[in-house]
Amino acid sequence: KIEEMTRETDTLDGYACSSWYLWRYASPRDQDHAWDPEAIKYWEEVMGLKCYNIEEVADQKVKTAFFKVGEVKIELLEATSPDSTIASFIEKKGAGVHHIAFAVENTDQALKDAEEKGVKLIDKQARKAAESLNIGFLHPKSTLGVLTELCCK
Repeated sequence: KIEEMTRETDTLDGYACSSWYLWRYASPRDQDHAWDPEAIKYWEEVMGLKCYNIEEVADQKVKTAFFKVGEVKIELLEATSPDSTIASFIEKKGAGVHHIAFAVENTDQALKDAEEKGVKLIDKQARKAAESLNIGFLHPKSTLGVLTELCCK
């Protein structure tokens, strides 16, 4: 068990340059649980973290549970619809890490800069997400197979 963890609720202020997020999933077929009950139990009981926020992002058809340690956030995602991107990912690849995210000063500018460097974009413009963040994704075909999110407040 990790000892002496601190919980922070302001998730971007004070970051040096960037942070990353680990995203995990539960089965979209389990209508009785937001996430595999063992997932939250693991992060709270084994790793010593506390879930500090649960939020639904209706337009993305996802429900999120947030944990934080230092500058790293861990976010569990639940598909709220069988036709969501998350449900599709789980169906194809199973539960596990989905993507990493980096905090940036300006998501739109960071997307533009990446595109100018030849990176294929999923989002040409930032969109709203959980915790009122502005997010945009880089395509994994241009990022060594890793789906990459850029985000800012």
